[in-house]
Amino acid sequence: MTTISTKPNDWRRVLRRHILRATFGRIDNRTLIRDNARLRPHEATATEGNGPYYIPDPPVRRDVREDRPGAPLTLRVRVVDVHTDQPLAGSVSGEIWHCDAHGQYSGYLSYRPERFPAIVTMALRRFRPTDGSRFLRGLQYADPDGVIEF
Repeated sequence: MTTISTKPNDWRRVLRRHILRATFGRIDNRTLIRDNARLRPHEATATEGNGPYYIPDPPVRRDVREDRPGAPLTLRVRVVDVHTDQPLAGSVSGEIWHCDAHGQYSGYLSYRPERFPAIVTMALRRFRPTDGSRFLRGLQYADPDGVIEF
């Protein structure tokens, strides 16, 4: 005999999960992803803002894991001049930062990952780092082929 959980919100969570799976399962964005990942001659890629979890002056390093567990990942980015398609090297740098598996960003460990900071706090620039941790943050310079690798 099957038993049903006694928690009152379990059925809502299961129903919500089924509805989201059915809805998002119908969206096929593979073509869009492939098109956006393709480098077209003389076309610059989009840029993003720094976001609320940015910390200036990241450590220059390739391995950003520190003590965080997870699956190994190598990220390679090639930087080229949009007009000539020639690789950019030397002083060109790339920077990454990401949360850990629990949604925590280094430098902001006192903020709860499930709660985004208030817009007013960010607008007043009071959203500053709360600690000295720097896991999953790093900066690398492009090699002679314009490749940045983490």
